[in-house]
Parts: sequence; C-alpha cells; structure tokens
Amino acid sequence: MDTDNFRCRILPPTASRLTGRFITMIALSVFLVAGAPAEIGVEEMERLIARHAPQKSVALPSEDKIQFKISLDEGAEPVLFTIPGFKTYGCGECHDGPELLQGVAQNLRKTIARLKQIDPEIKNIPLRQFIIQPYADAWLHPRQFAHATFDTVRLFPRTLLIDAKVYDGNTQLHEVMHLTQRFVGHVNELEAYALNARSDPRFLILNYPYFADAVEAYFFEDMPEILRAFFARGTREDYQLPREAQWFMESFNEDSLTRLADATEKMEPLFREVGRLNRERPKEAAFWSAQTGNPAFALELAAVKVLGAPDLNIADELKERAFVIIQNQMFKTDNIRLGYVINRKTEALLTIKHQLKIKDRRTRRALYFNFLKESFLEGDGGFKLKPGDPDDFQMFIEAQVKNIEALLEQEGATEIEIGVGKNWVERIKKELRAYMAGSSLRN
Repeated sequence: MDTDNFRCRILPPTASRLTGRFITMIALSVFLVAGAPAEIGVEEMERLIARHAPQKSVALPSEDKIQFKISLDEGAEPVLFTIPGFKTYGCGECHDGPELLQGVAQNLRKTIARLKQIDPEIKNIPLRQFIIQPYADAWLHPRQFAHATFDTVRLFPRTLLIDAKVYDGNTQLHEVMHLTQRFVGHVNELEAYALNARSDPRFLILNYPYFADAVEAYFFEDMPEILRAFFARGTREDYQLPREAQWFMESFNEDSLTRLADATEKMEPLFREVGRLNRERPKEAAFWSAQTGNPAFALELAAVKVLGAPDLNIADELKERAFVIIQNQMFKTDNIRLGYVINRKTEALLTIKHQLKIKDRRTRRALYFNFLKESFLEGDGGFKLKPGDPDDFQMFIEAQVKNIEALLEQEGATEIEIGVGKNWVERIKKELRAYMAGSSLRN
C-alpha cells in the first residue's frame, strides 16, 4: 500500500529522506503534544493535515499497533491508548509512538480537568479507551471529525492536528462530554456545542442551527448579520482542511466576536438548564427534538423557563390563530413515523408569515417562544414533555436502540465498545419498559 500521503515530510523534496523524517518527527510530535508555534496559516495547516488524511481500511496484523494503558487520574482505571496500523500506515516513519501517546494522554488530563471546571455537575467520566485511527471505517467515517461512544473516543490524526492548533482542544472537550451523556440525539450535540461556545463564540456561529433563534431573541439581535458576514468569506474548496476550520482560522470582525462573547456569557444559565434537562429527562428531550426536527428545541425551552417569553404585542385573535398553526406543526409525527427531517418551527413560522401576513420576523419569533411557554412549561417551572402518543415515543426509542445494535455489529468494534454498548442497549430497553408501563397505568 502506498503510504506517502500519510507520511509527515515537511522538508522540500531535495532534502534527504532520513533528515526529513527526523525533523518531521520532532516537529509534529511537539505540535501534537504541546501545540504548534503561535500562529499558523490556512495553507500551512492544509499541508500538515494533507499528510494525515484518513486512509482506506485494510486488514491489519493483530500485532501492528502501539498500545499503552495510561492513568489519567489518581485512583481511576487506566485508559487504553491505541494507534492501530502504526506500521502499515507509515506512522512509525515520522513519530515515536510511546512518546506521542504519552503527550496525548497529558493533554487529555488537562481536557478532563477543564470539563469538570466548566461543569461541576460532571463527576464521573467513563473513558476507558482512546483510539488514534489512521483509517476510516464504519466507526469513524471519512467526513467525521471524531466519534465518542461506549467509553471510547476515536479520532483521526488530522483531528489531533486541527484540534491542537485551530480549536484549542475543543474537539476532545466535546467528545469527552459525550461520554457522560445517557442517551443519543440533538440534545447531546447541543450540550456539547454549548460547552465549546463557552470557550469561543465562533462555535455559536459554526453551529448556528442549535443557537441562532435563542441568541437573536434574547441576547444579540444582530445574529443574522453576523452569520451572513462570517459565512460570506471564501474558503478553498479543494482543500482537505474543513471549511469550518478555514472560517475559524481566518480573521473576523473583533467587535462582533467580543459582543457575541458577552452574549454567550449571559447564556450560561440556559446552558446549565439544558445540561440539567439532558441528565434528568434525556429520552423525552431527545424525542421532542426529533419530532420537531429542531436541534435547538431544548435550548429554547430553557430560554422561556429562565428568561420568560419575549414581549408580544398582537391582537388575541391573531395570536390564537398563530398558536393553532404552530401546534399543528409541532405535534406532527412525520419525523418520527416516516423518517423525515423537517424543522417544524421553520415550517410554522413560514406559514404564519404567508397565511397571517405577519411580516415582522421578531413578532413571529416571539409568537413561537410564547407558544413554547404556554404549551411546554409547567406552573412550577418544570417541563411538560410527555409525548402525545406513547406509541410514538416507544417507536422513537426502539429505532435508536436498533441503530446502536447495528453499529455494534460493524467490523472494527473493540471489546470495550461491544461490552459497554450491549449494557447500554439493555439499560435503555429496561427503562423503556418501565416508562411504557407507567404510561399505561396513567392512561
């Protein structure tokens, strides 16, 4: 197999092959472990990750891996760090495996400490395995950045590079957060992206479907203009460096970012409410996010709970007509039963705009948040998240379980992932049976 694309030569072709490998090993080991020089351009970043692009998966000898158990916390079970295919994919020509893994482990210690500092509610992080994977497979697709599930984090070598220099460790912070979550779905991503946004407001922009309406309605009316300006900047489509990383690296209006950072700081109570909801009622929160096709649903619920609904100056008759339109959309079950991906909030607000001739964007958005308050908020501040039809809820949960069972059958699963994954499946099935029994009794 030709492994030149994975090798890490940074000297010009006229330099000696041996010297090139040696200097690259030193440079990139420092880069991955301790961070690169203060600044790096898009072109230089592209050159680095192009030599670390995910390769095709091939059968590997069982002994072809670098693997160590490293303790990240006193008294905790050691984490199994692995680079599979270390020889096959040419990693050893440029990197000292043990040194590299020790450096990654040291950074991971800092990431875990950082996570616990940001969210003191997180006590236990079930991390047992960390895999630096030079190839793509069913567990880590070529277009994925990283993947975390079943006590395991998987990422590509290029991900380590981008995370170290561009994202300031936020990819690993994001993935480690996923290990602490009890279910799957939009709310998990929302909670993890909120974690990233605390570090840098550009993550609010890059992941705007999770944040935009709540930010605009309560904190930062200029959000649409910021989004347009941010994404209007050109990117190199022929680069392997993701467009998101290119946008992140290129300079942007500092005043806008400062103001957005202030708004993000004010959103902290909302982020904490999303985290609480995802710990206490993860399956119901995931269900409603899926049924409405709205990745921001949990954040918007948190907003009306913590901050109340925006002021609404509109005739009662028009308000009631608008609420009927929103309810008809929000309670449609096509996303659950037919597998559509339609954002029902967007559909409702477009219908209100054209049918009721409400042209003002702020008024339409205020109608939506007032509807959420009346329909999903209890008088004591709790959330009304019971599905209208328990069968829809059962269908949704069983579909997620089926997806996980299919994943566990894919080639490349480790013993840790299979064992933890099967335990997860049994736990969710047990919890679903208890939930459905309770629903039957109540009905």
